[in-house]
Amino acid sequence: MRNVRNVSLALVVPLTLLLLWQGVTSDESRLPGPLAVGPALVSLVTDGELGRHLLASLRRVGLGYAIATMIALSVAIVAGLARPRIANWIEDVVGLFRPLPPFAWIPLSIIWFGISDQAASFIIVVAAFFPIFTNTLHGLREVPADCVQAAQTLGARRSDIVRHVLVPSAVPAILTGMRLSAGLSIAVIIGAELVIGYTLRSGVGYLFVNYVLVRFNPGNVLALMLTVGVSGLLLDTVLRRAQNHWTRWRPSTAIESR
Repeated sequence: MRNVRNVSLALVVPLTLLLLWQGVTSDESRLPGPLAVGPALVSLVTDGELGRHLLASLRRVGLGYAIATMIALSVAIVAGLARPRIANWIEDVVGLFRPLPPFAWIPLSIIWFGISDQAASFIIVVAAFFPIFTNTLHGLREVPADCVQAAQTLGARRSDIVRHVLVPSAVPAILTGMRLSAGLSIAVIIGAELVIGYTLRSGVGYLFVNYVLVRFNPGNVLALMLTVGVSGLLLDTVLRRAQNHWTRWRPSTAIESR
């Protein structure tokens, strides 16, 4: 009975939003309702067009996200272990580029990589780097000094302290940064493909432009928006569960991630 109640409560909000959405729809040519978007989404899925372009976008995101993670973790660990003067210099260099929006790098990415998948992935590298770097560095600096001193007393080498004390203790902060970067990467790839993807003729961003400028199909546009939202939610769910799994050692708090 309790499970039935939980499922019922979970369905109330989506159904209410769908009813409100259908209720405010007056001009189908500008804002199609769920009754129009639903068939459009089914058509995109069944003819394979959505899956093909979604895989192209996810492939670009995966490459850029993996590279950003490796670089951000490496730079953050170096900054966390370096002397204050060097650490401050690294943070200043990173801080110099942090205010630049990822899309400002599109012209340079085209110059360096041409109009290619690598150019789109480079934009993801730029976007995903900063949350991972910032959270990792914060996590390293929050490791209690007593833990490091205890390891040194037991004869641990510097490399052992990094691998067995600092990085494991910073895992919650690292995974938080990775979750933030993953969501940002999904959003940024759409924007990058609005420019690059239209020439490559692949990616969800390309479909957005195609359905607006060429086919003028607002139903498909909204179906794509729902697809992007669901994709981002599924990715965040996977990372959240991984975060909960890898941080089971933490003491429970009043507010737990579900």
